[in-house]
Amino acid sequence: MSKVFISWYDGQNHVLANEFFGLLQKHGFDIEYSPHSPHSGINDERWNNWYEEGLPKAINRAEIFIAVVTPSCDGSTWMTIEYEAAYKKFLKDASPALCLIRFDLAEHQVKYQDFYLSSSVHLSSIPEEAVQTLLTFSS
Repeated sequence: MSKVFISWYDGQNHVLANEFFGLLQKHGFDIEYSPHSPHSGINDERWNNWYEEGLPKAINRAEIFIAVVTPSCDGSTWMTIEYEAAYKKFLKDASPALCLIRFDLAEHQVKYQDFYLSSSVHLSSIPEEAVQTLLTFSS
């Protein structure tokens, strides 16, 4: 199944995001994700070399990049950096597929560049519908 990179800011603390991640796993997607936020209380050692080594490797392996927007990720610098890395690879190789899923209020402006957003598939905020869309990518 497809290799998916999840860009998140403490997405593991959001009910719908957790449901989405669980459904991705249930449907056989191979998931890799951003390091846990230092605010989460989890000491994620991937931060030690994330931007120099971890992120480039993760983006190169990914077939699908998904930015997961939750209320807590407002203005996340590292999510913007991850989106930029995926977008640059997308422009060069037409991969990974860029996706955005929002689990926040729709009227809240997302702080990503317009060209990232216009190049991305906007997934339904209903986890099952979002996964069904992603399943069509690997058909």
